[in-house]
Formats: sequence, C-alpha cells, structure tokens
Amino acid sequence: MKWKTALYDALSLVILDGHLRYDAGLAGRLPRILAIEECFRPCVMGCDVAERMRRRSEFLRLPGPLVISSILRRTGLPITVAEVDALTLVAAVHYEVPVVTGDERFEASLKRIAVPASQLSTLIGRPSRSGVGAPG
Repeated sequence: MKWKTALYDALSLVILDGHLRYDAGLAGRLPRILAIEECFRPCVMGCDVAERMRRRSEFLRLPGPLVISSILRRTGLPITVAEVDALTLVAAVHYEVPVVTGDERFEASLKRIAVPASQLSTLIGRPSRSGVGAPG
C-alpha cells in the first residue's frame, strides 16, 4: 500500500499526530494525508489534534446520500463499526483508495469486503500496543 494514495481513518489520524509530535522526520515521509472532513468533528477527536492534522490533510468529499446508502447496503458492514469509520469506508470504496487504520477490527472488516487496508503501525514501522495501536 502506498502512503500517498491511502485514506486515513480517524484513529490513525490521532495516532499519527502523536507520532509526528515525537518524530519530525516522519512528516517528510508523508507526501500527503487523505482524510474525510467527518474525522475532524469534536465528537471524534480533540480540537488540538484536529487543528494540527487538518493542516497536514487533503480532504475527500463524501458522495451524495444515495451513493452512501448504496455502498453501505452493498458492503454489509457490521453494526459495531463506528459511524465515522463507515463514512471512511464509503469514501474508500467511492474513490477506490486503500485505508490506513489504527484499529485492527476495522482493518479486518475492510478486508472482509475487499477494501485494501493496512495498520498505521505497519506502514510507519512501529509496533502497535493493545488492539488498536498507540503512539510510543
């Protein structure tokens, strides 16, 4: 998976923010970070993290409601997947881009429906802690 073509989910953005604050060299390895605007809502991430990561991100617009509904019906995503992750999935399918995630369960859900996905910790070469990954 290539960094510059992948869509980052909300958790990977939060984890990446932590890594970027401790490793300035990491920023040079990231040509761009694709995300959806919905990941930056205050109910999803802290305002300080959102402000920092917003400056580093390029945004993919979500398709219209009919396309969103169609993709969600077609994929049969588990009900346990968070709303913002479901929207990330929709954008990934619509734009045909892989997903970088910090959540192993979301990664497994994506792969079950044939959406290329990879753990953030794998891409940046750092081990994850617990089930979802965290900055060192």
